[in-house]
Amino acid sequence: MLIVKQDKTRKEEEGQIFVELTIYRDVRNIADCNRLGYWCDKAHLSHFIMECAKCFTQDELKNILKMNGNNIYIEKNNLLDAYKKGNADNKKMLENLFGKEMFRPKNIMERIKTFDDAFKELGEHHPLVKEYHKRHLFLEDDSDISSDLVAYLKLRIITAALNEGWTPQFTEDEYRYFPWFWLYTKEEIAKMDKEERKKVVLFGGDAFSGAYAGFAFAYSSDAPSNTRADVGSRLCFKSSALAKYAGEQFAEIYFAFVGK
Repeated sequence: MLIVKQDKTRKEEEGQIFVELTIYRDVRNIADCNRLGYWCDKAHLSHFIMECAKCFTQDELKNILKMNGNNIYIEKNNLLDAYKKGNADNKKMLENLFGKEMFRPKNIMERIKTFDDAFKELGEHHPLVKEYHKRHLFLEDDSDISSDLVAYLKLRIITAALNEGWTPQFTEDEYRYFPWFWLYTKEEIAKMDKEERKKVVLFGGDAFSGAYAGFAFAYSSDAPSNTRADVGSRLCFKSSALAKYAGEQFAEIYFAFVGK
């Protein structure tokens, strides 16, 4: 028999939950039988429960949770902690019981770490995803197509996914953000360590090649009016935190887009 008791008068670091195994299964016969017990915390108990759950099928687990018509309540934080620490089988079992959405990170920056993540976030029916499918087939068949064109399509998808449906409204009080990349001299690059150099892309040509490289740059100085747009709205973000994250997390794609 398994006996679990909680004693909140104990110190948390000493464990407030006592888990005990007895040699007999009947509660009437456990007084003098052999037993093994120890004090633990909820994290250890969660791991113990997951290991035990491996012995049951999905339907059996559902029946256990519905046993005697009683509801079993599990604190969400403990459930998420158990999922985080569990192996692939543990995670699958918990997803089957509580649904994948329960364990899906709420913060978009935690969900999107790769281009594939952004692709899946938007879904197959999103207009940008459909466009990427069509253009990508064409791009793969033509080796003369420049890599910056592919990178732009990817950045459109990444930007849309991170913005979670937000698009610029161009109102007077609206702010839009974009990643900003510094230009370095050869001397400055020589002083960098290996990790810092990974974030550097080498440009050729004049200052505009790097400073405005490809971000829908339009400049007219000889016409009656002077108009410029350093960054196109399609690659802007709704917050500075998202812009900073995108520039760091997807640096290689940005470099492929703005580089020469």
